[in-house]
Amino acid sequence: GRVFIPGDNLVKTVDAYNGTPLCELEVPDSRRVASLKSGGHMLVTNDLLYVGVEGQCWGVDVATGERKLTLKAPQLDKDRHDWGYLDCVDNVLIGTGQKADASFSELSKNMVDVIEGDFRPVIVSQYLFALNRHKGSKLWTYHSLSSGDKLCGGAIMNNAIAAAGGRVYCVESRNEKALSNADGRMRIDDFCASGAFLVALDLKSGKKVWDRPVALPFQH
Repeated sequence: GRVFIPGDNLVKTVDAYNGTPLCELEVPDSRRVASLKSGGHMLVTNDLLYVGVEGQCWGVDVATGERKLTLKAPQLDKDRHDWGYLDCVDNVLIGTGQKADASFSELSKNMVDVIEGDFRPVIVSQYLFALNRHKGSKLWTYHSLSSGDKLCGGAIMNNAIAAAGGRVYCVESRNEKALSNADGRMRIDDFCASGAFLVALDLKSGKKVWDRPVALPFQH
C-alpha cells in the first residue's frame, strides 16, 4: 500500500491509494538521472527499501522511513567504486562496482546533450558482487581480468543484467576500449564492436557457469 518516490537526494513515501504523504528521508548524494542509461538505484522488498548511495546501499524501513542498514560495495582495488546495478533474489542482494561518479547525477541543460540523442554513453561496471541483504556479508565477486592490484576487467553493461533461475546473467565487453575505459561511461556501438560475451554466473557461489561470445548489432 505504499509508493516510494525518488526525489532530489531524497525518498518520499506516499499512500498508494490516495497519495497522502507518509514519510520523507533525506539521502544525500543519491540523485541519479537517465535511469534508462544505467538501471534503477532503488529496490523494495517486503521489509526494506534499498537505495544506492555512492559506494553504499542504504536499507530503509518500509513502514517508518528510517535507515536501518548501511551496506558497503566491495572494493577490489585502490580506486573507489560506486554501487551501480541493484537487484535482490531472496536474501541475496546483487550489485556492481562502477567507477566513482560514473552515474549521471547533474540536473542541468548541459546534461540533456550528454544523455539525449544517438550514440550517447551508457553506464558500465567493472565487476559484479553479491551480499547477504540483511548482514551485508560478502557472498562473492566476479570480474574477468586483473593486473596486480588494479582491475582491468571488461565492461559490464548495468542495464543488461538479469537474475533468474538460480543464476545471474550479464553482457560483458572485453575489447580494447572496454579494458581502457576511464570514466565508467561507454557508447553501445563501442561496447558491441567486438569482444562481447554473454556470461552466466551461479547465484549462490558467483562461479562462472558459462560464457559465450555474442555479436550484437546494436549501435545506440
